[in-house]
Amino acid sequence: MLFKLIKYEWRAMMRSLLPVYIAALALSVIIGLGSELDIFTRLSAMPGLGFLEVVLTLLQVVLVIAYVVIIVALFVISTIVSVQRFYKGLLRDEGYLMFTLPVKVWELTLSKAIVSFLAGFISIIVAIFAIGLLSAVDLFEFILAIFQIPGQLIGAVNEALLRGTITPADLTNLTIFAIEFILMAIISAFAGIYQFYAAMALGQMSRKHKVLFSVLWYIGINIIASIVFYAALFLGAGTVSIMGAFATAHPMIAVHMVVGAMFIYCVINLAAFILVTNVVLKQRLNLE
Repeated sequence: MLFKLIKYEWRAMMRSLLPVYIAALALSVIIGLGSELDIFTRLSAMPGLGFLEVVLTLLQVVLVIAYVVIIVALFVISTIVSVQRFYKGLLRDEGYLMFTLPVKVWELTLSKAIVSFLAGFISIIVAIFAIGLLSAVDLFEFILAIFQIPGQLIGAVNEALLRGTITPADLTNLTIFAIEFILMAIISAFAGIYQFYAAMALGQMSRKHKVLFSVLWYIGINIIASIVFYAALFLGAGTVSIMGAFATAHPMIAVHMVVGAMFIYCVINLAAFILVTNVVLKQRLNLE
């Protein structure tokens, strides 16, 4: 059933985001071709254009501004649609239908969170390709470079191992660091999504001004999370300082401990937001 919910949410999300993706890529192609073929400069240089030269210059400026706006809109609209899908799908009239389905509350929220995460990831990919499409040559070189990165990385690592620049232990630590940061980035992204959900779930408990209270709850949660973050950071730094000689003698272990502490913080953050969202929606739901 979770897969069906994800599929439903994905279709609804793409109906809103696909036009933005297409517009970003189309504008990139237009501006890229105009730049590669030097169309605007050639037309402006033609004799007897007069007022049309000014129009062409303005058109070029408008296209560039529109391109910048739509690249930014990729991420802004993705966030707005994600919030809107949760609010309308679970906290408004559509919620009456969704909560009658034979699924658990956590499945409803998780399906929306997964789709929101995927939409954000695709927005990043589309933005990268939109930037690359500004020049067809650069795009091909960019795609080629992406496929060459694994081979180049493996070659550089092998060469460093042969030269003794890094040791197998260093390579193991770097691999662990990469895995830790990737997992931390994913968990942080889901925590950010569920933070919106938790704030909206708490805000819907009020009888009036639910949107306003959702915003206030989001600000309050963000302040509390920031305080906890800096407290954890301070304690982590203090722990490393107390370790003293051990941290100096084993710097990689000390760094792993700090990264591990940050990872635990992200996991606790995510778990807290999931718990608040699901408990409130299950026990304190107010669709009036």
